[in-house]
Amino acid sequence: QQENIMFKHTKNLCFIVLITFQSYAQEFHTRVEHRQFKGRNDIKIVYTKYGSQTGHLGSVIISPGRTESSLKYEEVSIDLIREGFSPVFVINHRGQGLSERMLEDPHKGHVSKFENYYYDFNTFTKLAFKDESINRNNVYLLAHSMGGAIATGFLQNYGIKSFKGVILSSPMLGIKFKNKSETRVLMETLVACKTPFGPDCNDYADKKEYSEINDQFEGNSNTSSLERFERRKKQWQRYPQLQLGGPTIRWVRESIKANRKMRKTSKIRLIKKLPLLLLQAQNDITVNNSSQNTFCSTTNILGGNCTLEKIPNAKHEILMEADDIRRLGMNHIIEFMKMYN
Repeated sequence: QQENIMFKHTKNLCFIVLITFQSYAQEFHTRVEHRQFKGRNDIKIVYTKYGSQTGHLGSVIISPGRTESSLKYEEVSIDLIREGFSPVFVINHRGQGLSERMLEDPHKGHVSKFENYYYDFNTFTKLAFKDESINRNNVYLLAHSMGGAIATGFLQNYGIKSFKGVILSSPMLGIKFKNKSETRVLMETLVACKTPFGPDCNDYADKKEYSEINDQFEGNSNTSSLERFERRKKQWQRYPQLQLGGPTIRWVRESIKANRKMRKTSKIRLIKKLPLLLLQAQNDITVNNSSQNTFCSTTNILGGNCTLEKIPNAKHEILMEADDIRRLGMNHIIEFMKMYN
């Protein structure tokens, strides 16, 4: 059951709502609401609604990437609202952001089954479509990184009829591993998860808990925008409950299995009728761009409509990049949605 938690239930969430109003939302007089529901296995899932008016061009549902909260998408949401797309709904995936953590260590990025993300997202979209201010005839799906994998798997499992189009920004259709193939990592995780000795399946795969000391702009693989990097970092400093460290071995294994399944021709065929815009970051070292190329080309070979736009000089987080890079990505998104309006 959906529950509105704008200024009640959780002290930390109240403070987060207040700080949200003090930034872009206040400047553009945009209403912000945090709501929650029970996901699979009764995990508390929180999502954010930006805007209260029905946009004349449509509404947008956003699926963020790993480690990201719905608060990180305030700037994106305001940009969309100013263009006529409102309201904007942003989920906090299980185990991160404002949603409930999966393990005792809150810094572990974990999921027991990748399909749980799909289940949560299906419930989330149903609630969004029930909102009285949504433009039901023109709803677009915007997803980044891991959120792109979740959006793709969700569409393949629950259907595409509700959406006019989907935008995948640096989608995690394959993870980029250093000096290891996807198959090798899958075998290594199998050993960890199936044998009684050695690492535990719920252990960190590589990186450990979040460390402010190691969270430095120089050398980061996500963005070349110091301003947006520091904005996210300060948010995590002020609200430590948003912090997230590295993924667990189980998360890596589940993600690889899910990626392999969603890249199958039989699965791509299920969503080929949905207009798709894929934004690819030129300097991405987080996800595998070749998997994106294959996914998009396969969609088109099957008679689908996938447009791949390469964003020059972009690191992984195109929508959080430096102004000139981010502007190009946002322009592609706006033009795409207006084209299918």
